[in-house]
Formats: sequence, C-alpha cells, structure tokens
Amino acid sequence: MTNLAPPGQLNFSASNVAEVWCSWEAVFENYFVAANFNNQSKDVQVATLLHCAGPTATDIFATFTFHGDDEKDNYKHLLRKFSAYCEPKQNELFETYRLLHRQHVPGEPLESWIKDLRVIRKDATMLISLQMIVC
Repeated sequence: MTNLAPPGQLNFSASNVAEVWCSWEAVFENYFVAANFNNQSKDVQVATLLHCAGPTATDIFATFTFHGDDEKDNYKHLLRKFSAYCEPKQNELFETYRLLHRQHVPGEPLESWIKDLRVIRKDATMLISLQMIVC
C-alpha cells in the first residue's frame, strides 16, 4: 500500500463535467504512477480507478459496453470510456461566456491572462466560430 492520498471522488453532477473530468484524470494519472499501480495486475488497476472515482463511476461503468475482456480490464481504455461519457456534457454556452468575459485584471501578469484565454478557448473554439459566421 501507499501513503499517498487518492484523488477525491469525481463529481459527475458538476455544471461542466468535461472540465472536472480533465482535471480529475490528470490528478488520477499522477496518483496512479506515484503510488506504483502501473506494476499491479489489471484488475487492481481497474479497481483502483473505480474506487478513486467513486460509487457513481461504478454505476456508470456498469452501463459501458465492451468488445472483449481486454477492454474491460484495461484502465487506459476505461479512462477513454469515461472521457467519452463526460465530453458531451460540456456546457458550450458557459465556455463561450467564460471566454468572452475573461477580462485582464489590473496587476495580473499578461502571460497569466493569455494562458487563461488559451485554456478557455480550447473548449469554446467551435461555438465562437459559429457565432462569428452568424454575426
């Protein structure tokens, strides 16, 4: 066992699940490597993922369809399945709002502001393009 604290449970009812998922997945991947789970058996890896993500993730996992035991026992494949599950739940309107209303705060380094705009833009690019065409 490890003394590292696992990431908190994934909040599937958040207003922007895609953003929450991306953040949670990055923290989980770091935890997974730091706790040396990559050297464990496949069932331990999958169980670790489901345990860390929480009971809602286990319920969602039960709804997934697999094309073989290799997919079901591969935690990387499960991460992709959860990613696909969370992605459609991204709130494009909210992302557009964030991008259009992110103003530079006095005293904030310009690089920090630009970095934030780039991160937000990544999620809202498609909708902004459509709005520009319509306007």
